[in-house]
Amino acid sequence: MAARLMVLYPPPVDPETFEAAYLTKHIPLMRRLVGKDGRLSFWKVVSAGVGPPPFYRIAEIEFASMEGLRGFIRSDETGEGRTSSEAI
Repeated sequence: MAARLMVLYPPPVDPETFEAAYLTKHIPLMRRLVGKDGRLSFWKVVSAGVGPPPFYRIAEIEFASMEGLRGFIRSDETGEGRTSSEAI
C-alpha cells in the first residue's frame, strides 16, 4: 500500500533566499532520498483567493509503502528533530 507525506511550508521571511536553497539543495536531496520508487511533487502557492496564502510551498512525497515513509522520516538527512525554523 502506498503512503504519502504532505509538507506545508509557511511564508518565508526572505523568499529569494528560501527559493535558492529549496530549488538547489532541498529538492535534489528529497529526490535522492525518495528514490526511484517514490514520487515527489511540489507547488508554489500563488493565491488563496482572499488575502495572503497561509502557505508558501506545498510538497507531496509518495512512497511505495509505509515502511518506505518510515525510513524516510528516520533518515538523518531529513532533519528529524529539527524545529521548523531550522528547516532548509
